[in-house]
Amino acid sequence: MLSHGWRIAAPICLVISVVTFGCAAPPPGPQGAGSAPPAGTPAAAPSGPKRITAGIRGTAQVLYAKLNIGNAGLGVADVALMVDAGLTARDDQDMLHPELAEGVPTIDNGDWKLFPDGRMETTWKIRERAAWHDGTAFTADDLLFTWQVVSDPALPVFSAPGFESVEDVEAPDPRRVMVRWKQAFIYADQMFSTALAVPMPRHVLERAYADDKLGLPQHPYFTTEFVGTGPFKVKQFVPDSFVALTANDDYVLGRPKIDEIEVRFIPDANTIMANLLSGTVQVVLDPRSLTSAQALQIKDQWTDGHFDFGRSSWVVMFPQQISPNPPAMADVRFRRALMHAINRKEMGELAPIPVQIADSWVGPDWVQYRDVQESIVPHPYDLQRANELLGELGYAKGADEMYQNAAGQKLSVEVRVPGTDINLRSGQTVLDYWKQAGIGGELAVVPAQRTNDREYRSTYPGVELIRPGAAVDTFVNVKSTEIPLAERNWAGTNRQRYASPALDTIIERYLTTIPPSARLDVLRDAVHFVGENLVYMGLIFDPPVLLISNRLKNVPPASLWNGHEWTFD
Repeated sequence: MLSHGWRIAAPICLVISVVTFGCAAPPPGPQGAGSAPPAGTPAAAPSGPKRITAGIRGTAQVLYAKLNIGNAGLGVADVALMVDAGLTARDDQDMLHPELAEGVPTIDNGDWKLFPDGRMETTWKIRERAAWHDGTAFTADDLLFTWQVVSDPALPVFSAPGFESVEDVEAPDPRRVMVRWKQAFIYADQMFSTALAVPMPRHVLERAYADDKLGLPQHPYFTTEFVGTGPFKVKQFVPDSFVALTANDDYVLGRPKIDEIEVRFIPDANTIMANLLSGTVQVVLDPRSLTSAQALQIKDQWTDGHFDFGRSSWVVMFPQQISPNPPAMADVRFRRALMHAINRKEMGELAPIPVQIADSWVGPDWVQYRDVQESIVPHPYDLQRANELLGELGYAKGADEMYQNAAGQKLSVEVRVPGTDINLRSGQTVLDYWKQAGIGGELAVVPAQRTNDREYRSTYPGVELIRPGAAVDTFVNVKSTEIPLAERNWAGTNRQRYASPALDTIIERYLTTIPPSARLDVLRDAVHFVGENLVYMGLIFDPPVLLISNRLKNVPPASLWNGHEWTFD
C-alpha cells in the first residue's frame, strides 16, 4: 500500500485539467509598453514606477549561481540571470543570443574556427556600452581575470566540465577576447556565460583574490555587495528574507520595462500559494518551486494568474558511491534490488497528478526521447528479482521478515531529502515500498541551515532524493574529476561521487563531438550506460510549473533569461 502522502491531493481525473489549463492562453493584454491604455484606465495607473514582487522556494545564501549547491534555494539561479549577464544567454528554446557580446561565435561568421588537428578558436567582441552596475566599463580584462579565477585549481568551486579543453585565453584589445581550445568542445560558444564562467569584476575582486584566494567564495561581493552586469541592480539583500532589485538604466540591451522587483524567499508552499491568491506575489521563480498538484489546488481561485508548464523534471535518487552505508550500495546488484522493490508505475499512477516512470533523465516530452528510447534500461517492479539479488549479496530475511546481513545486522538505507513537498512525499513512499519488501530505511530531512554545507550534502550514507532540473547533457556532471572530496573543498557536480573510466570516456566523446547526429549516438551510449549501472536511480517525472500574474507579460515558461523585456500592466 502506498504512503498516505500520495493520497491527500487531487484525484487522477485532474490530469485533464493540467492539459487544458496549462495550454490555455493567458487573458489578452497590451501589445507592448508603448501601447495606449484602453478607455477607462485610471490616469494614475501608468504614472508611478512599475514594481512587482516575485517569490522563490527556499532561502538564497548567495546571488551567484555557481555557489548555490544541492538545490539550495530554488530560484537563486533565476535571480542570478536578472542581476548578471554573460557574453551570451540561452533562451527558453535552447537558443543562444548575444548579450554582453556583439554576436555569438559560429562557424559561418568565422568567430568559431575548427582546425585540422582538432584544435579550435572562438572570438567575441564586447558591446561598446557594456558596463558593471557601478559604472565601470566591462572589458576583456574582466574576462582574463575571470579565467584566472575559474581555472585556478585551488578554487574548484568555480570550475566546470570542459575547462580542461582550454589552451589559453587572450585579449587582443579591450573589447575583444579570444579562447584557444586544445580540442573540440561543444559548448565553446557559451564560454563566459552564466552557464560556464560567469564574468567577474576585476576592479572589485582582484585584490581579494591576490590576498586570500581560498576565502574568495565568502567575499561579500557574492551577497550583500554584489555588482553585476545584468538588467537589474541589487538595491538591498537581506539574507534569509529578500533581495530588492532596481532597473539598470545602462543595461547594454536596454533599460528594463519594470522598475523594481522584490524577490522574497518563501520556503513554505502554502505561504507561496497564499501570496499568489492575495496578489502579493506576481510570479514564482523556478518552476520547481511548486508541484503541478499544488498549483492545481489554487486553479479555480487564482483568477488573476495563469500557469505555464515546462518540460518534465524527474524525481531521482543519487546513490552514494564513496564509503556508503550499507557498503553494498556500491554494488550495482544492490541498487537494482532497491529499484525492483519500488512500484514506480503505481507510484506514478497514484501521485497527485498521474505521471510516468523515469527510467532516464530524458523524458517522454523531450524532443530527444524517440531517438534514445531503445537505449533506456528499465527496472520494473519485481520483488522476486529483488529477493534474488539481495540473496546474492548475502542478505536474508529474519523472523520479522526484514533483511539482515550474515552478522545479523538489520539492512537499513537512509533516504536524505531537502524539505520540499515532492521530495518528502517521494522519500516516504520509497521507504514504504522497501519496508513491504523487507528492506529497512529512514528519512533524513536536510536542515535549511545546511543546504549549502558542501561536506554534509556530499557525504550522505545511502541515497539523496531530489527533484532537480534536467538537461540533455545532465550526465556530464558525473565525470570522475567532478567528485566532491575534502581535498577539493567538497566542490564538484558529481553528487553521487561515481567514478568510471568508461563513463568518463563517453562524457569526453559527447563534449568533443561537434556534428549533432554523431553526438546523438553518444547520447544513446550514455543513456544505456547510466541506466545499466544505475548511476542515477530515477523514480517518476513531474512537470514543472511557472505561476505568473496575468498582468505580467513576456515571461517565458523555462529559462528566465529576458528580464529586461518583462512588462507589467
